[in-house]
Amino acid sequence: MSDDYSKKINEAGKLMMKSNFEGALKIYEGMAEQFPDRLAETQGHMGAVHHVLGRLEIAIDLYEKALAAGVEDDRTVRENLDEARADLAKRK
Repeated sequence: MSDDYSKKINEAGKLMMKSNFEGALKIYEGMAEQFPDRLAETQGHMGAVHHVLGRLEIAIDLYEKALAAGVEDDRTVRENLDEARADLAKRK
């Protein structure tokens, strides 16, 4: 992980811990542009934020994109995807 990428991940994580999900999402959106070679991982993080915010359709889409792009931590993303799909099914 590049040093700049790690700093951004940590910054977004701190915002998440403070329940500043929109702030974290803005960081991840910037990271998607700044680090296109890490897009899959960033999409996984963005999916998690949307998931927490209850935006399940968006979360599912981002998780699927991350998996299709070959995200490194595919097990976690698959688990998150399964959980988001289950949560969405409960709403219907």
